[in-house]
Amino acid sequence: MDFLEGNWFGDGGLIYWARVTIVLGSLAALENYFHAIDSSYTKDEQVADLIKKNAKFLWFWGESAFPYFFNLIKYWELNGESQTAQFWLDNLFLHIVEWNSPIRKKSKKSSKFNVKNMGRANPYYSANDILEVALGIDLEKIDFAQFLGSSYTLESMILMLARRNKRDILEKNWRKLSHILFREFKPDNIEDTFTWYEKKGRNHHEFPKETQSWSELVKKANDFCRIPVFYKEHLDLLRFFILVCPHRANKLIISLLDLNQ
Repeated sequence: MDFLEGNWFGDGGLIYWARVTIVLGSLAALENYFHAIDSSYTKDEQVADLIKKNAKFLWFWGESAFPYFFNLIKYWELNGESQTAQFWLDNLFLHIVEWNSPIRKKSKKSSKFNVKNMGRANPYYSANDILEVALGIDLEKIDFAQFLGSSYTLESMILMLARRNKRDILEKNWRKLSHILFREFKPDNIEDTFTWYEKKGRNHHEFPKETQSWSELVKKANDFCRIPVFYKEHLDLLRFFILVCPHRANKLIISLLDLNQ
């Protein structure tokens, strides 16, 4: 759902949607953990019912919401709901490609926001940050134009789609996504992945290839060897850590969690 439309105010609007997304994503992470440590684990029916009834309220407020959606996608896959999982993965991918493209179509909707100059906020901006803008508390807090042309989560989504053999959707959208810069912060010391704010490191960025070999992409998506041993040793912590520090959810961490659940 989008804060440019619908009932924004009170617990029945954006605040409620944000809470639902956080709660459901966190419960899914816990269920995924139980499944990972015990292959015979059967899903909690109360959690399953809660997710089923409230999935319609999920809200992708920006890239800091991605870890919650990632865990829900994995949850649905682990419980035999692959179509639901694929629906959400496909639509999150298309959402970022559309909203963070440097070339945006004009919107016919009347809005106090200039939609053409808005991208989805990077993972350094929380749901609270977005809510303050959407509810008119601080309209000048975020310049959404700065997010056009780049993304911190798009590459992770591309690799997830490649692992699921979704060649068609990637092929149809590759030309458009090739104009979106992949961004990632790489700390000098890998253990500093677990710090909220780290000065020692570099902001890595690169464009996708203009033309991409499918076999090469699939190989990259399934290359377990390139994932640092440090991440593998702290897998259980990482699966929950990225919920509270979404700006640390890089492509290697997401790949590790995707390949090990």
